[in-house]
Amino acid sequence: MRPSIFGTRFMVIATAVAAVGALLVPASAASAATASYSVSHVTLGSGATVVQRWNPCQHITFKINLASVPAASRTAILAETQTAIRVLAAKSGLAYTYRGQTTEVPRVGSTAKQSAELIIAYTTPAKTNYNLAGSVVGQGGMSSSSWSSSVGTTTTYTSAIIRGFVVFDTPDLLRLLKPGFGTGARRGNVLLHELAHTTGLGHVNNIHSLMNPSMSASTPNGFSVGDVAGLTTLGSHAGCIAIPAYVATDLN
Repeated sequence: MRPSIFGTRFMVIATAVAAVGALLVPASAASAATASYSVSHVTLGSGATVVQRWNPCQHITFKINLASVPAASRTAILAETQTAIRVLAAKSGLAYTYRGQTTEVPRVGSTAKQSAELIIAYTTPAKTNYNLAGSVVGQGGMSSSSWSSSVGTTTTYTSAIIRGFVVFDTPDLLRLLKPGFGTGARRGNVLLHELAHTTGLGHVNNIHSLMNPSMSASTPNGFSVGDVAGLTTLGSHAGCIAIPAYVATDLN
């Protein structure tokens, strides 16, 4: 919808970075399941609370920063990342478009300047101010905006995720985790976990869920049934969100 002479008014209410999640490795013992999935919410100007999610009718562009990955490992890391994106797309119904490599490293407050909707950076703790200290090997999150549009006396309030980011502590990722996908502490599971945070999926206290905040031998090979239920809630089944150009530029 565009502003017109027929009494339509628009206003951006808020832009926020939220749903930042860290993954710890190695893991200690954890408790049994307490929730099947967790999603992020936002309170609109109307007072209603809605789930934070992408517009599933857009193509989410993504770029990958491999600058801190040793040359001998770059082909494998790139392939694992693209495989993880394909798995995420299949489970959520969201559409992703690869736009190549980048030198961008996400930092707090940098999402508005990203050259793609999603930036995935293999970096080091010294190059980002997202927390990659200690046993934290990755951080993933998203930026959302809320806005209103008015026609006459009717005002509609809407919100959507507009940008996402993932950063990895590359030396620890390569040193502590097995390559590829499978059960337990593997790079593929870390990728899927952090990418799920960019969709608005949160942590659950369940060692048999990929969204448990730490990994162990009980970590499943990819998303659990509960994880997929959450991704379904956030994905294409939830319906399109019309995002005005003044709220966010479509980078596709």
